[in-house]
Amino acid sequence: SWIQKGQVNLNKISQSNNNLQNLLSELILFVTKKINGQVGVVYLLNEKLDEKQYELAASYAFKRRKGLPTIFKLGEGLIGQAALEKETIVVSDIPKDYMSVNSGIGNTTPTNIIVIPCNYQGKVVAVLEIASISEFSDLVIEFLELTKISIGIAINNILNFETVEKLLVAANEYAEKLQVQQEELRVTNEELETQSVVLKDSQAELESQQEELRVINEELEENTELLEIQKKELENKNNELNISQKKLERKAKDLFSSNKYKSEFLANMSHELRTPLNSILILSELLSEKNSNLTEKQREFAKTINTSGSDLLKLINDVLDLSKVEAGKMEVNISKMNIEDFKSEMLRMFQQIGVKNNLQFSINISESLPKNVMTDEIKVKQIVKNLISNAFKFTKQGSVNLNIKGYDNKIKFEINDTGIGISEDKIKSIFVAFQQEDGTISREFGGTGLGLSISMEYTKLLGGTLEVESTKDVGSKFILTLPVTYDTFHFEKKKTNIVKKISDELIEEINKEDGERLYNKPFEVPYILDDRNDLNDNDKVLLIIDDDPNFAKIIMDISRAKNFKVIVTETGEVGLYLADYYMPTGIILDIGLPKIDGLEVLERLKKNKRTKDIPVNIISGGDYEKNMFEKDVEFLKKPVSKIQIENILENAELSGYKINKILVVEDDKIQNDALTELIKHDYKDIDILSSTTGENALEILTENSIDLLILDLGLLDYDDFEFIEKLKEDNNFSNIPIIVYTGKEIDRDEEKKLRNKVENIIIKGDKSSQRLLDEIKLFVHNVKKHKNAVPNNDDEIFKDKTILVVDDDMRNVFALSSILEMNGINVEIANDGAESLEKLKNMNKIDLVLMDIMMPVMDGYEAMRQIRKMSKFKDLSIIALTAKAMKGDRDICLEAGANEYLSKPIDKNKLLSLLRVWL
Repeated sequence: SWIQKGQVNLNKISQSNNNLQNLLSELILFVTKKINGQVGVVYLLNEKLDEKQYELAASYAFKRRKGLPTIFKLGEGLIGQAALEKETIVVSDIPKDYMSVNSGIGNTTPTNIIVIPCNYQGKVVAVLEIASISEFSDLVIEFLELTKISIGIAINNILNFETVEKLLVAANEYAEKLQVQQEELRVTNEELETQSVVLKDSQAELESQQEELRVINEELEENTELLEIQKKELENKNNELNISQKKLERKAKDLFSSNKYKSEFLANMSHELRTPLNSILILSELLSEKNSNLTEKQREFAKTINTSGSDLLKLINDVLDLSKVEAGKMEVNISKMNIEDFKSEMLRMFQQIGVKNNLQFSINISESLPKNVMTDEIKVKQIVKNLISNAFKFTKQGSVNLNIKGYDNKIKFEINDTGIGISEDKIKSIFVAFQQEDGTISREFGGTGLGLSISMEYTKLLGGTLEVESTKDVGSKFILTLPVTYDTFHFEKKKTNIVKKISDELIEEINKEDGERLYNKPFEVPYILDDRNDLNDNDKVLLIIDDDPNFAKIIMDISRAKNFKVIVTETGEVGLYLADYYMPTGIILDIGLPKIDGLEVLERLKKNKRTKDIPVNIISGGDYEKNMFEKDVEFLKKPVSKIQIENILENAELSGYKINKILVVEDDKIQNDALTELIKHDYKDIDILSSTTGENALEILTENSIDLLILDLGLLDYDDFEFIEKLKEDNNFSNIPIIVYTGKEIDRDEEKKLRNKVENIIIKGDKSSQRLLDEIKLFVHNVKKHKNAVPNNDDEIFKDKTILVVDDDMRNVFALSSILEMNGINVEIANDGAESLEKLKNMNKIDLVLMDIMMPVMDGYEAMRQIRKMSKFKDLSIIALTAKAMKGDRDICLEAGANEYLSKPIDKNKLLSLLRVWL
């Protein structure tokens, strides 16, 4: 309404309008009307304006300026300059395109601009910029100078008003907070009054309780007197109990002595029973062979004797096994059992029995079964064989079936038969030792009743269950359930003396059954099929170290035509091992080999006392001269002719193997004769001497040059260890190898004493005679004609070397340590992979690691990987040891970080040969 009437009162505006934007709008219209010009923008420079007010003013000014800049800083442009100097600026003759002045019927270009700063108490609060089409008169300028003061006052009043308004709002907020706090104080006061009342009540209650406690205290004093009386009575009873405890301790000592005598009796009985049985088995086996002079019927008698002796030996072993289980001394030998191999063995064993008895026999395997299980393979086979044997024994018609199933990490063996069955009242007793379904003297079926008892005990050891379901005259089902993976920790808690290990004897027996002899079979898979598995003691052997398979085959064909056996390898490291182990007649060596070249191989061959005298012939395509090599090394440059190769073979020095005399010391005359005949049967060109006493044995040793001594323990005229000690202390006899062949049970302490002084220990039993022959064969194979030229303890390469042996089987550790220490090697021991890592971190000097693969906590594969991650041990030599020579094992070991791979049972000479290479 003010604008329409044209009556704008500046003071009225400043007093009645609190909105800064509206005020500015009014001011613009008012000034425009008064000066007959056009106001462009009001620019705000007041620092007191808050952000919101500033944005509103800037937004309004920007719209009026049609997009031109609206915000200026002090000293920026005419606006900023006027604000800075606080003086009015008048500009004439402005450019034509600077701006235009509009009216209702047209527009024109202004020619003059005036910029006026609006002050309040010396401070600029606003700037007016005014354009005009005519020049500003002095009257207009005077008017604007007066107006700017009113504008400054008006703006300052509004700002002050806003400040007061904000303070009022803040004061109201504080007043509200004070009211809230006052209310809270009132409530708190009421709560305190309530608590005061409660405290008074509590005090009264405490006074009451104090009175009750006084009464209770009086009662306790009375009870104390009664307790003193009871204490005296208890002391009297304790005295009586102490007397009873002493009686129990005496009984416990008597029981311990009884068990000790029982163990000693069983040990002695095993020796006394096995020794004559061993003679029966050996002699009957020799008599039953076709080349003996007996008739067919007599050989049949001999076979019957041998079979009966084997049955008797099995019974003895069953009794001993049962006693070991009862004493908690039965060992658990964990290995990987292949289910398909298990099935094949059971079929081979029982299929013919089924055909013979006109019974159907089958084995079914469920698809859910894993390929392998971790358990004691020997004991599982013994349990299942016992159960299947019983099934055939008690089944006259129908069938016997074995079903193998898997579920929940368990494996189940179900043996079903259609036999006579078991009556319900006898089911529980069949697992008790020496008890059977029919225990009368007129029973139809024989047996001792030990089979099922041993099977049950073995099952418990393996962490499984053995159950039976049976109906009389219908049939029986025996169910053996075992874990897929043996839980070592669970059974250690039972304090059973269980050693988790791979049994060397088990592997040896498996390999014998498969017709494999690990000591005749090198660890390396040859890249050319050579003669290493077909070597005899007196063969001439040529070793070819060449990575050209075509050239190696040519030399091999020529050598075979000259009656040489040939071994071929493509790498220098393996060549060094084969030379040290096989001691060939001659070596043909190439220079350009992978990894280490032929020159280094030659140097190491000549440094090794065992191989330095083997003739070496270098055939290489390189430019070398004969005078570069030692006198006993021949050099031929490729290509070579057939005649040159034949000359090499003709000039090769024959090595040959020979031993002359073996002494058998056995106090049992029959056993002595049996052993003598057994060895003579296979070694007709060796003189076999025998003695039944230690004194006579010493006389024979003095008068003869004995190459090998086979000794039974338990000589009548000598203590076993005293006799062996006497031999080792005498310089004339100290180098004679000794094989202990005995029926006596040897404990760990005795074994430890013996291992330092003898080559091997063989306990008489099933297949023990074959093991003895294998040991003799191994000894004959590795003894050269000049065998004493290089004593075992004179190998310079081994002196002051330190080797870490990592194995969880203390028997293996002891055997390896004995071999190493006898050769001057310092031995450190770790029981698993994790312990080996800790040992290595703390060792100042280490030259080589012998790493077993299957161990608890951390296996050998992981341990080798961790060792190779340590920069300190990146080049440390590691030889992996494993109890199974399975296909691909060597590659797995090498990938895990091993330098070489050696399969168990460990041949001492093979081990030393490998150590010479990698040390």
